[in-house]
Amino acid sequence: MAQLVERLFEAYKLLGVSADSPLDEITRAYRRLAKKFHPDSNPEQQTYAHEMMMKINEAYSLVKDSYGYSRSENGRPAGTAEWKTDAGVDRTLWAWILRFERQREEQRLRQQQEIERKKKEDEALRKFWEKIIQQRQLEIADQKAYETIKKYAFELLANFYEKNYQNILAVRRRYLDKDFEEYIEKFKCYMKRIRSLAGSSQSKGYRKKSTALYRFLRSFILDAVRDTTSVTERRASAFESYGSATRDLQKFLGSYFSVQTMKKEELKEKFSQTLRYFEEFLSSYPDSPLIEYAKGKIEIMENFFFSYMKE
Repeated sequence: MAQLVERLFEAYKLLGVSADSPLDEITRAYRRLAKKFHPDSNPEQQTYAHEMMMKINEAYSLVKDSYGYSRSENGRPAGTAEWKTDAGVDRTLWAWILRFERQREEQRLRQQQEIERKKKEDEALRKFWEKIIQQRQLEIADQKAYETIKKYAFELLANFYEKNYQNILAVRRRYLDKDFEEYIEKFKCYMKRIRSLAGSSQSKGYRKKSTALYRFLRSFILDAVRDTTSVTERRASAFESYGSATRDLQKFLGSYFSVQTMKKEELKEKFSQTLRYFEEFLSSYPDSPLIEYAKGKIEIMENFFFSYMKE
């Protein structure tokens, strides 16, 4: 700043005017000097004249800039005698200094705003990654809980088919009554654990998966204990259609929970085939007393789909 002020005073000195001179007076002084030192007016000292012209032009530009050179509404150049205070202090120079300080302050404010903007961006990014990490930690914990639920589900259903409990007639034999009752108690105990684990899930994805698996097991066991022997279906074709679809479902689930080696395409094909059997029964025998039981089987399949097939 001090260097710029010094240059400005040197410019006034070179032009031969005082710092409180109005701009029109400075312009006249510049023109006189320009005419005096123009190379055409100094054929014997053209190099010196050229150097002086450069200095004069530079000085005039600097002084003119210090006035904030512009035209007023009436066309008169700015920078007249009104720039002086009552004490004769140079207001032209102070106007230039104030403008310089204002520009520097504006630049400082812009830099400060840029720093604040960058800080906000960094803070937002930090919070974003904190949230991602927190969600990932929740997902890891929920994934462990979900794997435990799947383990319980597989153990329950594998044991169901291993004991041949899908055969209602076999279950009703006296020597198996106690075994089946013990199995049902074990199933209830596991369901309480599964419900607790599913409810503790904090990540949306695993909470949805765990809930779907719980619903599948619930629909499965409710269907397993339903008594269908009291249902009278006089049409052999209807009874056979329902029985065939039911056997296919039990075969499908028994295979899945016994080996679990089905490929994705094979699983889809068997699932679709079993579902078609029930759809054919529903469309062929809409008035059958077995309709409600068939709907229960379809509910099992729907819950199985959301638990093990839907991605």
